[in-house]
Amino acid sequence: MKPRVDVSVVLGMCGPERSRSATMLARRERRVLIGASGYRTSAEHAEHVRTSLLGFAATPNLSVVVEFPSDARPTDVIGLLLAEDNFPGLDIRLTSILTVVDASHIRNDFEDEEYVVADRVDSSSESDVVQVARASFVIDQIEHASVLALVNWSAMRRGDLTALMALLSHLNPTARITLDRKTVSRVPDGGQAPISKESETPGWVRLLNDSFEPRLADPRVSAFHYEQLRPLHPARLIRMLDTEVEQGVHGTVIRSAGFCSFATRPGVIARWDHIGSMISFEPLERVTGDELLAIGQDLAFIGMDLDRPGLTAALDACALTDAEFTLGSRHWATFYDPLPRWNLIVRPR
Repeated sequence: MKPRVDVSVVLGMCGPERSRSATMLARRERRVLIGASGYRTSAEHAEHVRTSLLGFAATPNLSVVVEFPSDARPTDVIGLLLAEDNFPGLDIRLTSILTVVDASHIRNDFEDEEYVVADRVDSSSESDVVQVARASFVIDQIEHASVLALVNWSAMRRGDLTALMALLSHLNPTARITLDRKTVSRVPDGGQAPISKESETPGWVRLLNDSFEPRLADPRVSAFHYEQLRPLHPARLIRMLDTEVEQGVHGTVIRSAGFCSFATRPGVIARWDHIGSMISFEPLERVTGDELLAIGQDLAFIGMDLDRPGLTAALDACALTDAEFTLGSRHWATFYDPLPRWNLIVRPR
């Protein structure tokens, strides 16, 4: 039987708070700590993690806390730890992903448009240098956590704190949220099912799958599933996003994501990915024939003080009208399209 190593991962954009939480967790649970300081890149740190864990092959039933750098994506971390080729002779069990959330500036983090240079570490410890928005790291680490440790919250008003906790619960309905660092240091024991590549499902995915049940609620926080069969007019959509969503006309949209289609790009399903003030549309799949009739909008919206009827009407106004729709795709190609050109190579979902 392979020696078993239980691994608890600690993530977070605030380095000092993340490191303190990882250290406290290791001390409290008497676990070995693999820290994140002293490494220039995520790739170097990932190799250090791999080498360190392999060094425990002679120690049976070991428990380890691994702190990852700010630019670590949970999906990459899971891929690294659960790839059997990376750890021959070891049974790696990922027991928890703890994300440290700094309540004092998390709302600003959602709006952070700064792009940072990061290493995308895959399951074989190889990496590609990419530029990723800081807000994207923030949302990924929240959406894929099993525990959300909220720190620096004591100065917040009670109503603002409960709204923030509800918002986090909407972004990640399955995560346990705690305000007490001592409490949050206690992670699932060996009797709980380990995390797999499919374990943690973001709130927006659950909304689309009609399995959305956040643990916490607040009158200011809401979410809804938007569907529309007709393709979008890209120019009208961008204008609506700039003048209505960006300006908070229909409340504050913190997160929206899902799948969409544009009249000027017929037959292509795109991923809609929006956080704060940034949005991107990435081509995913090309369809033909009868499947074209099924292409439309399948989107999840999560935010504060949302005016659902108003936002729904604004989105509906971006879809093709009856007159436009009957003209057909050849005429749709003449519509003004302000979006960047897509790569002709379309990746499957």
